This record gives sequence, structure tokens and C-alpha cells, in this order.
Amino acid sequence: MCLGLKSLLAYFIIFLALFSSALYPSVAKFGDHGLQLIEGQTKGETMDSVNNENQDLNSKTSLQQFRSSLSGIVNQSLILTKSYQDEIGKWRSNQYDNSTIISITDSYIPKFVNLVNSAQNMTFPKDYKNIHDALVNSLKSETDSYKHFRNYLVSGNKTEDEISTDLLTKALQYEMIYSEFLSKPLPNSGQMNATVNYLSSVPS
Repeated sequence: MCLGLKSLLAYFIIFLALFSSALYPSVAKFGDHGLQLIEGQTKGETMDSVNNENQDLNSKTSLQQFRSSLSGIVNQSLILTKSYQDEIGKWRSNQYDNSTIISITDSYIPKFVNLVNSAQNMTFPKDYKNIHDALVNSLKSETDSYKHFRNYLVSGNKTEDEISTDLLTKALQYEMIYSEFLSKPLPNSGQMNATVNYLSSVPS
């Protein structure tokens, strides 16, 4: 009875949980000192520097928004996968027969499809396309895994069971890509805090 899928689902849940709560550097923290005019530097030159730093800050904000959206979808995926895993556990313990778990699977697949659609519709910084694609491909692979699992339940064809397990393995491989991104702090957080500090001191 699909031992491979059950084991992979448990590992999938653990791996998701490790990285779904990423730490975000706070833009609200300010240092004790701001940037100052270098001797001989004009106000115009300083404002050019501020404009460049402001663009960097906007870029950082965009990256933060992307990671926040990414983390949100990962958390939704964690909850949904765990919930479905619990249902499979009931099937394995003979609390559900095949027709019941087929019906339950039919109710879960559209939920996973909605997550895929949400991931596809995310905006992302161009330099992080590989992270976005990894999330989408992971969710697609997981969803397709459950579709083939359903086919196995209906037909008893063990090839469908093997395909389902292989797809869940592929989903985990993609997950490792975006999980590494979520596990690391955003780049140049110290520079960003200094920029926020300085911009806050410039008269409007």
C-alpha cells in the first residue's frame, strides 16, 4: 500500500517545516549614526548618492516582498500537505477504504492546483527567477504525484504508484532550491539599514 509515498510525504513535511519560517532583517532598526557629507562633497552629489541608495532600497523591498510571498505559499503548502498526509494515514490504517481516499484525493487536488496558480502569479526579481521556478515546479510535481496516486488507487497499477513516488521525490529536489534561499538572510542588510537611517535624516 504505497509505502514509498507515505515515507516521502513524512520527509516532505519535515523538510518544509525546517524552512517555512525564514528570518527577515528588520528595516525598522536604525544605527546610532547616519551617513555624513564627505569634506568637499556637494549636496547635489550627495543627493545622487541618495537616489542610488534609494533604488537599492526599493530593490531590497522588492526582494523582501518576494520572500514574504514565497514563505506564505510554502506555509500554505506545509499545512495542506500535512492535512493530506493525515488522510493517507487513515487509509493505511484501514479507517478509509479506497473509494473514500479517492474521493478525499479528488477534494485535495484542486487545492494544490490553486497553490500552483498562486505561485505562478507571483511577481519576482529577475535575478531570482530560478527560486520562483523551483517553487512552481515543486508544487506542480507534488500535485501531479497525487494525481498518479489517485490513478493507482483506481486501477491498482503499480507503475502509477512508482510515478507518484518519483514525482514527490522531484518535488523535494526542487524544494531544496527555494528552501536554501529562505534559510539565508537577505544580502547587504547592514548597508540597507544605513541607507534607511540616512534617508530619514534628509530634510524633505
